Amino acid sequence: MPVCATPRPKSLAASGAFYVLLDDVYICNYNSYERWLAMHTNTRFAVGVHILTLLSQAGDELLTSETIAASVNTNPVVIRRVLGYLRRVGMVVSQPGNRGGWRLCQPAEAITLRAVYRAVDQEQAIAIHSRPNPACPVGRVIQQSLEQVTAQAQEALEASLGTTTVADVLADVSLRIAA
Repeated sequence: MPVCATPRPKSLAASGAFYVLLDDVYICNYNSYERWLAMHTNTRFAVGVHILTLLSQAGDELLTSETIAASVNTNPVVIRRVLGYLRRVGMVVSQPGNRGGWRLCQPAEAITLRAVYRAVDQEQAIAIHSRPNPACPVGRVIQQSLEQVTAQAQEALEASLGTTTVADVLADVSLRIAA
């Protein structure tokens, strides 16, 4: 049976578990160390705000996904995916054709960052790992302990994002460009 934490295990792969050194204590990741390494940060919110800020700055000018992708420094396919989320909630509209592109269909002052967050992120800001080690006393109950805390953090995050609009972000960006 794997242990939850041990000062210095004799074998770093004892009982098929992987161990990670954390503050001079080896922590057992019973399920998969490789999966831990594969975790990544979701950037759809930041990309969505970037897109909307750029479209706000452009005013009535239509911007192609290629132009937006150049600003975000990513592939146009990524931009089109995020634009799809934003279109579904009525923040942007596209015009097809050779002279087509994207533009805002709401005033930037009416688009809160909370609305952007909800449009592009279906995940919680703080994820709780789904398969802690049930043989570990902490692993067995950690999810229940974290659920209330993470729910409160999520509410605070969304409340804060609700106080800032895309117009506010554009104003800040414009000041930084001018500096």
